[in-house]
Amino acid sequence: MNAAPRQPPSVPAEGPGTAIRLFAYGTLQVGQEASSRLEVIAAEPGTIEGFRLYDSGLGWPFVALGRAGDVVHGQVLTLAGDDTSAARVDAAFARADEWEDYDPGDAAGSLYLRQRVEATTGSGHRLEVHVYLSSEERLRSHHAGLRATYLERGVWTTR
Repeated sequence: MNAAPRQPPSVPAEGPGTAIRLFAYGTLQVGQEASSRLEVIAAEPGTIEGFRLYDSGLGWPFVALGRAGDVVHGQVLTLAGDDTSAARVDAAFARADEWEDYDPGDAAGSLYLRQRVEATTGSGHRLEVHVYLSSEERLRSHHAGLRATYLERGVWTTR
């Protein structure tokens, strides 16, 4: 008998701290196919504003810059480790960076870019998080079959 997947506790809310956090909106969300690439110690629903969510038509979503009022829904994940050095952050993200085809040393050749933005947790806390961003043009240069569809509700679910 298969046990239900372990759900991490909610994101710690008190104090700024130096936790490494990721805003996940697709396959890196807890319970999705790539979530095992991260050592998640806590998760909470969250949003980022000013970005748009798209379905690539290839089985995964992407987030691109949007306009004021655009909102993407996902999860704020707290990862093992701390962000006291770039090397520690890169180590925490190494397997996810590989999954997202992001090379910190080759941004121009990467499918996604990992950037810091502000997220709002489901409990109303504003936190700095990393997020994987791309654009239709960047993705088309890697995947000719891309058929991007804007997801107006800002929510991606597997089909």
